[in-house]
Amino acid sequence: MDITVVILNYFNWEETLNCIDSLQSEIHLIKHVIVVDNLSGNESLERIGQGLKERNFIFEVVKSVDEKTDKTYILFQNSKNGGYASGNNVGIRLASSNGAGYIIVLNNDIRIKPNAITKMMNCISGSEEIGCVGPVVLEDEHYDLNFARCRYKWFDHILLSGVGKVLIPAKISLKHHYLGLKEIGEKPFPVDMISGSCMLFRTSALNIAGAFDENTFLYYEEAIICEKFRQQGLLTYVVPSAYVIHKHAASVKLQPKVKILRYGLQSQYYFLTKYRKHSKIVARMIMSGDYLTFLFALIINFFSHKFLFLRRKDS
Repeated sequence: MDITVVILNYFNWEETLNCIDSLQSEIHLIKHVIVVDNLSGNESLERIGQGLKERNFIFEVVKSVDEKTDKTYILFQNSKNGGYASGNNVGIRLASSNGAGYIIVLNNDIRIKPNAITKMMNCISGSEEIGCVGPVVLEDEHYDLNFARCRYKWFDHILLSGVGKVLIPAKISLKHHYLGLKEIGEKPFPVDMISGSCMLFRTSALNIAGAFDENTFLYYEEAIICEKFRQQGLLTYVVPSAYVIHKHAASVKLQPKVKILRYGLQSQYYFLTKYRKHSKIVARMIMSGDYLTFLFALIINFFSHKFLFLRRKDS
């Protein structure tokens, strides 16, 4: 089937090895598993290589995205940390160089449940119009609602912002946007957006629509790429019978909250102006709730640091 799995690693090399372990029930379907280390700086690639060696998995460390290899496991050290989109695009280019017909982009905190890949492949191979499919994503045996979403409308950004969550009842804000709160049945169905934690692409569709937009560092990557697919007439599907477990933001938790919120604001503004064609003024208005959330985080961060400083001074 020429399926290649791309896993982006940042610091959490143990999570990456656990993710690889979860692939083993369907490893016979997979041509390559590519791990791209996003310049972690903690010897992640060496530790992953050691872990693969302990499992008796044959791997090769390649130096170029154009390098070809017949080894199942391919390790690549990125020269910079350009974020989620940039790092995964390195893996996608390496997968394409090695003849991938289909590419699965996985967060390293994803655990694949048995037969999930088979079921997703049955869906995407059934129609040339389908460019991307995703599974149902579970978090502690409950839905991670990001697995099936409606296309963002301007008021979604307000409903789903930190302030919106406080002012507007969750039943209204969530049910409007997340399809997982409705009856989803058992058959694959088209959606506007799937979770970026697990996406199965037809390589030819990526060649048409383009890969991830590297102008974002973190967040909105799946919204953007699904929008790009939509513009090219390519469909995105969810496969309700395919399941993965998401440990949720294992790498993101390593970053300060204020920094993460800033990345989100930058990506959201770019998405609204570039892909939804809103003017700069309208984009700022739509994002007002998120700006307030960021302001509150800055205030809390300031007083937390001041409190710690005073405690150290007293001691």
